[in-house]
Amino acid sequence: MVNDVPGVPCNEPHDNEVYAAFDVQMSEWPGEDVVTEMAENGCLDRFEEVVGIPYEESVLIVSHLIPTEQSWKARKDREILCVAYHMDLEKLTRSVIGSGM
Repeated sequence: MVNDVPGVPCNEPHDNEVYAAFDVQMSEWPGEDVVTEMAENGCLDRFEEVVGIPYEESVLIVSHLIPTEQSWKARKDREILCVAYHMDLEKLTRSVIGSGM
């Protein structure tokens, strides 16, 4: 379980960036497969508006962090974090937000 992710200023080299966050609007744990599908779809749906180009044209890859069943039940964790990184694993040296990368 991830409790904390250290931040790095966008102008310093970094491996990835959280570009969006949203909450799952369900009270009962729907299962990891359902939460993963919601994360994949939700992160892709938010990509173009945040980055500035369609995902298919981007040099970025999208990943996500999702709540676990344990954090969902114990902490009422519903947050999904959308993460982007360079497809060639190059360090990012600026924010992906509005970058058109």
